[in-house]
Amino acid sequence: MRIITPGIPDKWYVHAVTRANYEVLTEAGVRIFEYVPGFIHAKTMVGDGYYCAVGSANLDPRSMNLNFECNAMVYSEEVGKQMTQAFEKDLERCTEYTMEMYRNRTGIQRIKTFLSRFAAELL
Repeated sequence: MRIITPGIPDKWYVHAVTRANYEVLTEAGVRIFEYVPGFIHAKTMVGDGYYCAVGSANLDPRSMNLNFECNAMVYSEEVGKQMTQAFEKDLERCTEYTMEMYRNRTGIQRIKTFLSRFAAELL
């Protein structure tokens, strides 16, 4: 699994919450890429080249329980191919965030990560 997150956040505290999850994700084998040009807000997913999701929902409790956000589900190899190509093109403008980078965070970054976990349910 590969995911793209913003390289430049719109809100520092949301970015801290996002990065707080990097450790468990990378340990599970997820590859994380940060979009270098800046903020990226796409919420898309392709599974097995066929199951596609596009929409406004984040995969967090707030989006699922409070914001009434939704996604369109499309079951199509052609759409899956197009979305995968778009993802691959976006990857060209990303930097992979590695476990080594996570472990080498500054003291300030570690504090932000620690504190952000308390507010994660609210963001």
